Amino acid sequence: MKNTRQFSVTFLGTCSLGLTLLVVPALGQGLGIERGPYLNFGAGLNFMSAEFHADTGMRFSAAGGYNFNKWTGLELETGFLYNRNVGSKVHASGESLAQVPLMANFVLRYENEAKVTPYVGFGLGADLMFGGSRSYGAVAYQPMAGVRYEINDKMSVGIGYKYLGYALTAMFGFVEGNHGVVAEFNLKF
Repeated sequence: MKNTRQFSVTFLGTCSLGLTLLVVPALGQGLGIERGPYLNFGAGLNFMSAEFHADTGMRFSAAGGYNFNKWTGLELETGFLYNRNVGSKVHASGESLAQVPLMANFVLRYENEAKVTPYVGFGLGADLMFGGSRSYGAVAYQPMAGVRYEINDKMSVGIGYKYLGYALTAMFGFVEGNHGVVAEFNLKF
């Protein structure tokens, strides 16, 4: 039964990503506004959810994406999250936990005449975890939100919030994941 649920979540995520890849480019057709590739880098703090006991950690992220128009974009993101003194049902107290998320994010932005651009997004993917002598992976999801200030036509800086959660634990009503607050640098090409 566990494998069936995991397959269902993976299948649903794959179908959602496929549909997004088909629909989003169509939304950008004919607009000719703010299209093009970009890179986004972030660094900040990582806080583990209440299910864990851990010191405040660090979070780094890097994403490459494409803006289909002035509202929508799709990106592939990876990063590195690290916390010390992690304790839970899975981790013995005092261990460190390193994580490498691999996410596909759909991003909605509101670019306007002001130099401030708010955004929200949602990602699906995997999180690879390394703690003590164990390593494992999980299907992950990531809601995010933030705001960027435009330095010029190609560069912006901002602040963002990301929650990296685990699909299987969410299905059973557990709240396990990471809250990240990051400073960001975005570069458009």
